[in-house]
Amino acid sequence: TCTSFEWSIWRSSVQVGDLVRYRQGSLDKVGIVTVPEEDGDYWIQFVDGDSFPCRLRTLEVISENKA
Repeated sequence: TCTSFEWSIWRSSVQVGDLVRYRQGSLDKVGIVTVPEEDGDYWIQFVDGDSFPCRLRTLEVISENKA
């Protein structure tokens, strides 16, 4: 479990344009963060063509957006 300080650091590390890995159950997908949602989810455009909102706890940043 993250402390609120750790959570704020982790949360701020996911940005639009980041390449991320999504892991949930048996799913393991790679995609780009496209839109942050007001409820804290992030819309991800996956390399296989899928697109759906994901909870932050299921995302791992592979490569940060340098723009």
